[in-house]
Amino acid sequence: MKSIRQIRIDGHLVGMVGLDEALQELAGSLRGQPRDTIEQVLLDRLATDNYIPSSARKAYKKALYREWQRFVGGTGGG
Repeated sequence: MKSIRQIRIDGHLVGMVGLDEALQELAGSLRGQPRDTIEQVLLDRLATDNYIPSSARKAYKKALYREWQRFVGGTGGG
C-alpha cells in the first residue's frame, strides 16, 4: 500500500498518495534535470493516484518541487 503524506499547496494541507515512493523511485533519473522537467515528471507520476485540478497544476508543481528539493537535500538541479 502506498503512503499518504500531507504537503502544503497554496496554504492548504493536501494529502498526497505515493509521494514518498515517487521521490524514491525517481531520485536517480531526475537528479540534475532542469526544474521544469522535475516538476512535470513528479506531477505526471502523482496524478495517477491523486486528483490534481487543472486550475491548481502550477501550485502543485511548485509544492512537489519543494518536496523534491527536501528529499535530495536542496540539490535537485535546475
